[in-house]
Amino acid sequence: MLEITRLLAKQWRAVLKKLCGRQKPTLSLTAGPEGLRLRAQIQQQALEYHDPAPRAAEALQLELSALDDFAGAKSEPVRLHRAQPQIIAASWPDRGTERALQYREPETISTFPAAPAEYTACDDDLLSAVHFPHCGRAVVAEEVRAVGPPKLLAGLLVPSGNE
Repeated sequence: MLEITRLLAKQWRAVLKKLCGRQKPTLSLTAGPEGLRLRAQIQQQALEYHDPAPRAAEALQLELSALDDFAGAKSEPVRLHRAQPQIIAASWPDRGTERALQYREPETISTFPAAPAEYTACDDDLLSAVHFPHCGRAVVAEEVRAVGPPKLLAGLLVPSGNE
């Protein structure tokens, strides 16, 4: 079983809709000793969220529309697991009632691009100095740990708060 929060689903959905517009990427959710990874890609764009806290091993894929069902403003748990081959079951609390839905797992998606071998630190002034004419069209695939909700700024996923 894989578990995320309703709030994370809401934040992830908002970032993906900003990045992808009307296109609907397939989501890859992977958990294991290295933590939780939420990944999405569409054409030449890739986005990854990584929470390094160890978890039980599980790998699932969902359509973006599944997040519409269980996204919420609270950090209540959404439990996801493979109920049958190609069927993903989701359950979560909603206003005092336990909700449950099933989703058909999409076909396998293409391989996610490897992370860069090396990152270079940039001064905070870089984002204000650089003009991005295609805002929201290029996203750096890197580990993002945010104190608050992530923000899509000039095509880069920038964590809120200081790290």
